[in-house]
Amino acid sequence: MDQDHERLRGDLWSLLPALRSVNQRQKTDRLPSAERLAKAREIIIGWWTAGYVNNAYMLIGKQFLTEAYASLPGIVETPSPETVFVGMELQRLRLHHDQQVPEWE
Repeated sequence: MDQDHERLRGDLWSLLPALRSVNQRQKTDRLPSAERLAKAREIIIGWWTAGYVNNAYMLIGKQFLTEAYASLPGIVETPSPETVFVGMELQRLRLHHDQQVPEWE
């Protein structure tokens, strides 16, 4: 298994809001589909803003921004939630195309 695929368990994919049942049964080692991400865009950006960006002075907010900058393509040094989302879409496409990581609906 490729290192990028292995990282699915601990990187930004784990920061997507999801019902507990979805998190435990459907998301495991899979990518969200492009359609799923598109439908959830506003919810995800709102959740990230409330949970991380509004707490950017706290450790968890700083860590979120640092990890987004380090792991997603096209991210500027101080990313907005919208920029992180676009980077996540690009990363999802790359992993799905290059490594055929399965998707969840």
